[in-house]
Amino acid sequence: SWSVPHDIQDPTLLEAIMDSWPNISLPGAHIEDSTPELDISSSQPEDATSRGGLSRDPRHGSMGTGDDLAEYDRLVAERMIEAFGVTTLPMEVVVKMATRVRIAVNEEKAERRSLRAQQAASGASRPQEGGRASRNRGSRAKPRKVEKTVEPPPPTVVKIRPAWERWLEEMYSDDVYALERWGNQLYRENHDVEGATRILNRVLSLDPAAIWTAVLPKEKLTRGDLTAAGIDIAYLDEYFKQNALDGGFSRFLAAIDPADYKSVFGTDTPKQEDFKGIYTLDDFLNRTGNYKPVSRDGRLAAARALTHLGEMELEYWDRIVEAEKCFTRAISLVPNHPDALCGWASAVEQVGERLSDGAEVEVGGGQFWSREDFFDKAEELINQAGHADPDRTQTLVTHALLMIRRRGDLPLARELLQLALELDSDSADVQYAWGVLFTSSVPIANNEEDGLDLAREALNLHRKALQINPAHLPAIRMLAAHYQRDGRPSEAESLYRTALALHPSRPPLLWRLGFMGEASGHPDEARDLYTQALKADPQHLPALICAAHMAHSQGGPADFGLPDELPGPPPFGELPELPGQHPTPNAKGVYKLYARALSVDPHNVEALANLGLLLHESFNNSQLAMKALTQAVEISPLHAPALCNLGSVLAASPDTGKEAEQALERAVGAAPENVAALCNLALVRAVSGAFLPAQDLVLKAMRIAPESELVMRASDSIYKLAAQAAPQEYEKLITRA
Repeated sequence: SWSVPHDIQDPTLLEAIMDSWPNISLPGAHIEDSTPELDISSSQPEDATSRGGLSRDPRHGSMGTGDDLAEYDRLVAERMIEAFGVTTLPMEVVVKMATRVRIAVNEEKAERRSLRAQQAASGASRPQEGGRASRNRGSRAKPRKVEKTVEPPPPTVVKIRPAWERWLEEMYSDDVYALERWGNQLYRENHDVEGATRILNRVLSLDPAAIWTAVLPKEKLTRGDLTAAGIDIAYLDEYFKQNALDGGFSRFLAAIDPADYKSVFGTDTPKQEDFKGIYTLDDFLNRTGNYKPVSRDGRLAAARALTHLGEMELEYWDRIVEAEKCFTRAISLVPNHPDALCGWASAVEQVGERLSDGAEVEVGGGQFWSREDFFDKAEELINQAGHADPDRTQTLVTHALLMIRRRGDLPLARELLQLALELDSDSADVQYAWGVLFTSSVPIANNEEDGLDLAREALNLHRKALQINPAHLPAIRMLAAHYQRDGRPSEAESLYRTALALHPSRPPLLWRLGFMGEASGHPDEARDLYTQALKADPQHLPALICAAHMAHSQGGPADFGLPDELPGPPPFGELPELPGQHPTPNAKGVYKLYARALSVDPHNVEALANLGLLLHESFNNSQLAMKALTQAVEISPLHAPALCNLGSVLAASPDTGKEAEQALERAVGAAPENVAALCNLALVRAVSGAFLPAQDLVLKAMRIAPESELVMRASDSIYKLAAQAAPQEYEKLITRA
């Protein structure tokens, strides 16, 4: 039960309280509900005190006409006036509250019904223990027929959206700045991506050009402030005793005079870990207490919301294109917004980072950019953000990382990070950036001992970043790479697992864990993780390419839970049926995975290179294979796998042997230790009669990968060709070997 003080006359506050009246539950609590749902088929509104009349539809209902619903809400409103003694509010305000109550109840009932139906359906199809249905045998002497009984499904545990969340959302409905802060806190502090996305999109649904009331935070509220605002102190104390949350709990304590601790909590030293609940207490107290409202338009709040969404797209989902759209929209609202400029710079830098040397992509207007062009653009955006706000921690960190990675200007990076450290020493981004600086300083250390000290300090800084934020993906990558080089793969995996506990559906984490599982010889686990990543985001490019590559190279089903239909037309049109073409189901599935990857990024070199090889080997379609591989090499002229596959396809035709050799020579030049390129070039040269140079290439590949089956097959093929075509050359090969 929840008592509401009768002396509150603020309509906005009372509406917020009434919105959560039907079902107050602790935040994050689970409601055990196994009661069968009532089938309400009556089209007439029942008495307000009964359960009847609540519609099946989560929002408006199907129980009758709009007049019926209005009459029902008016009945509930009359009961609310009687129960709460509200006599000074207009009747239409109370009716509006009653409508909210009905909609809120129906939303929760519909959510329970849907989840319960899903679990019941899955339970009904699940075989009993042992794989057989149990059977009552009766007595041996006289068997009797027993009708089969279906065990009822276990009680459903349904997670319901806490009432306080709707309450705060309604309370903030006239303050876009409070909504924006709340959405950012949900992501940064509570790792709640879904909730943050919902709240931030609500900000964007409001008119940014309108004038909104924003609340200026007050440092400390006393009990006298709250009493003067008409808030019942006993009610407030009891509510916050149940619902105070980590960071918000500290702010709540700051709002209470130390002399009142004992009367509020029954102890002189309240323990923070004993309390759970909402953490936006500072906003709540300011809203209901002695706050100072100011009027401003909503453009800045909308720009901040777009920036937060862009950061989530970039960090959580790994979707660069969507992130850039959010950042550019934010800048269109507030042209020099430093956080939006900073985020856009990070996105642009990541595009350049993913391009290989010599690669260029079209950026519009007939322009093609290389890696350096993207890095120049990122630096331009960072400088613009620095001019807008030179003392912003994120701007300093992003600028420093760009100087370290792309320009090698370590002294400037150190100056920037020193300023960032003075501004915010508890930032995970700051600690991580210092770790990157120390790692980059190792090669130029005065001596080996100094270099080891720098490396150790860098690892400690990355660990400190993860203590602050266990889901900080860049720090995880750096520390995991160290553990893998050090022969400690289990510790690298545990870093990703810890982050996954906070973000169970984060595609980059699932993909990287899958990649590690595949590399360590656990294909089933890798397949499951790739499937989870693609379930969370069917367009996650690294997961698509890794899943396709695993199915392509290892065989097995290419089913990763994706629909059969492609999101768009195939990259090179419908595949024609050609003579001698007998693609397996695996090949068809792999083709769809590569096609899906190219629908996300038509210029992805890995997808084009692998697709070209698949079209040649499994579909007997050299024409389309050449088209895919030529396009890959045009995008990235030094991409060794694409050049290697192009050489293999050209080598299959007797008329293009010279072109094949040239392509493979370029592949070896771009990646001198690429075993596949060395072996393929050796075979092409052996076919042309150059057996000794071919043997040199195979011996080089053997030194790189002594146990490679590819190297052994290439060596055997060269010896057989020499024995058949040139016995004297064969003898020389044997002698040299």
